[in-house]
Amino acid sequence: MARLDPRVSIHLPAKVVNSGGEEKNKDIVIEELSLSGALLKGVPTKTRFLTIRPDLPSHNDIRLKGEIVRVENGHAAVRLYYTD
Repeated sequence: MARLDPRVSIHLPAKVVNSGGEEKNKDIVIEELSLSGALLKGVPTKTRFLTIRPDLPSHNDIRLKGEIVRVENGHAAVRLYYTD
């Protein structure tokens, strides 16, 4: 199945946060990003739903909510959800 949105390669450090907004002790890297999904490196694979806080110093309030849909070779494919 073809992708719906263009995907860009990016090496963006991020953190997985819990529903209360506190950071978990897990650093991750966003390696690819699109409007509907992301490819993450270093995600705890026992987690199904997660919230990601990209490391953007001038925009530290950005949170991406998603669901892990596939895990391969140390990377997790995540479908992003938008609640607005």
